[in-house]
Amino acid sequence: MSLRIRRLLMAVTTAQGRFGATIPFEDGLNVLWAPNTSGKSTAIMSILYALGLEGMLGPSHQPPLPDAMRTHIMTGTSEIPVVESFVRMEIENGDGQRITVQRQVESSNPKDSRQLVRTWIGPYMTNPDGEYERRDFYVRTSGAATDPSGFHRFLAEFIGYKLPQIPAADNETVPLYLECIFPYFFVDQMTGWRDIKARMPTYLRIMEMGKRSAEYVLSLDILRRSIDKQEYERKQTQLKEKWTTTARKAKAVTVASHVIVRGIPDDPTATWPPTPPPELLITDGTTWKSLRESIKSLQTRLKEIDEKEIPRAEQVAQSAIEDLQLTEEELSRLTSRLESLTRDLMAERAHRDSVFKRLQALAEDYRKYQDAKKVEDRGGNVPIELASGNCPTCHQPIKDVLLEQEHASPPMTLEENILFIRDQMATFRDMHEDANGVVEAKERQLTAIRQKISDVNTTVRSLKQTLHSGGEVPSTAAIQERLLLEQSAVSLQEVTEEFADFDTAFENLSQEWAEIQTRLKSLTNIGLTDMDDKKIAYLQTMFAQQLEEYQFSSFPIDQMSISRGSYRPSRNDYDVGLTSASDTIRIIWAYLIGMLETDRKFQTNHLGMLVFDEPRQQGTKTLSFDALLKRASKCADSKQQVIVATSEEKETLDTILKSVPCHYLQYTGKMLTLIVPKKKT
Repeated sequence: MSLRIRRLLMAVTTAQGRFGATIPFEDGLNVLWAPNTSGKSTAIMSILYALGLEGMLGPSHQPPLPDAMRTHIMTGTSEIPVVESFVRMEIENGDGQRITVQRQVESSNPKDSRQLVRTWIGPYMTNPDGEYERRDFYVRTSGAATDPSGFHRFLAEFIGYKLPQIPAADNETVPLYLECIFPYFFVDQMTGWRDIKARMPTYLRIMEMGKRSAEYVLSLDILRRSIDKQEYERKQTQLKEKWTTTARKAKAVTVASHVIVRGIPDDPTATWPPTPPPELLITDGTTWKSLRESIKSLQTRLKEIDEKEIPRAEQVAQSAIEDLQLTEEELSRLTSRLESLTRDLMAERAHRDSVFKRLQALAEDYRKYQDAKKVEDRGGNVPIELASGNCPTCHQPIKDVLLEQEHASPPMTLEENILFIRDQMATFRDMHEDANGVVEAKERQLTAIRQKISDVNTTVRSLKQTLHSGGEVPSTAAIQERLLLEQSAVSLQEVTEEFADFDTAFENLSQEWAEIQTRLKSLTNIGLTDMDDKKIAYLQTMFAQQLEEYQFSSFPIDQMSISRGSYRPSRNDYDVGLTSASDTIRIIWAYLIGMLETDRKFQTNHLGMLVFDEPRQQGTKTLSFDALLKRASKCADSKQQVIVATSEEKETLDTILKSVPCHYLQYTGKMLTLIVPKKKT
């Protein structure tokens, strides 16, 4: 995976004609020289703009280009207004494939958008007569890195990148955007030479952006393992949600049959069934018993009935009278039980609601105490009214003991109150869960009694019908009993079969949970692998060599290293801290070229390309700049590319470059020149 800049066009249309500049780039070191204010930095920023990557500089959506590309071009002392302008660039990937991209800067057509990237799949600039597929993409808007029509998704695929999903703010995961990676390949003149840490687009709110970006550019195994862990943690969360949903559905299938499920764990388990296994219980309104035993009893009773002939009315007349009396007494008992259970249920619901209200009040108190703690931690004064003997709600004086005490206890601190309330919240959450369980059981009992009353009323009617029937007519009560038994047996058997399907679902979830836990356990202690250590050690060696070549002098070079925690330059395992401005620039040179050189020895995700705009700043010595260009020129041996734009004094630069192999691009005047004059009418 790599990226090379092959050709750049800056084009500006004015009333006097078309101005522009076409710049070719080659492998190896490219030195672009032009005097100050002649358009050198415009060319460098046009590279970034053409790729839609100016977001690495900040959240602004204004093109990072000067007036010459946006408002007016200076010719002598005259200002010529810009009518339209665009940048076009041809780039090449590691497979030798080329594409050409074009992006509008200014336009007289309101439909032309800066968020549009026109693309030719081929070398349209070096071979404009070829036939190429045309595709348009969008950039600098939502979805540009992930959607099929997003340019940065297309660009990443063209480069050969598979950008990882990493944690961001608000518990989101987002791609490691190209804007986060390009600070390792591109240094602008205005802000790029200030500091290593300050070069990351933190407005993207990606957690540990610099660290993750360095891990990706160096292709460290630790990043892959961290992403694996993150992915399995995400799967773990999803499986917990599936488990909860499956448990809720399993319990829902039993509602209509007065059956309740006991023993499904709240959280996933690695084995199924758990110990003890889940159990289906059924109630008659008074007691609970196993559903399996109930079905067995029903089937036994049905078998007994089937083995006997249905009696005639005259045969059961006497027993029907007795059964009717007993059934009416049972109906009375059930009605009384229904009234009692209804009162109990109302009381339990009231208790559950009061627990919930208390839980809400505790949550509000918890929030208030946390807010107060934030104020206190920042040196503010927080009045705690409860500690002073006043109710925090009604502000009336209260006593927290029944009897006067000789010595008053000191009030709890804010932190102690927070911990105390947190414990109370946990207790009340458990109480609320228990209260929900009790209410659920009472509701099932109530439903069961109502059904039982309905069945007993049916039995009463059947017995009365039997007593009023002719002697030879089959007993209506006997027939009704058999029908009720059959209906109950069938209904309960259906519940058992439906729950068996959920039993299989829980078993599958348990197997998946066991696999996730095994994988997470293997990722518990994530650290640098041997290959990671070799890459960082090599980067450190290249880094230290260059500091010596560039005459770094703020402190001894042997105190400098590459941090194993942040992968940034560090001093004695801490951030570098204060150095001279020129030595800060030397650190950036050494670090970024060191990463480029690491790509020559190891497999990394480096693009094999670097762009430096005015690297000799803050009075960096000429000898240091000489050493930088010599070191950078070695990239040609690996067919890498370094582009350096500079306005160094021409005579000095010419002397340096006599011994430095490079592609030397020289512009003695304004780079944007009139290339197509306005036609005379």
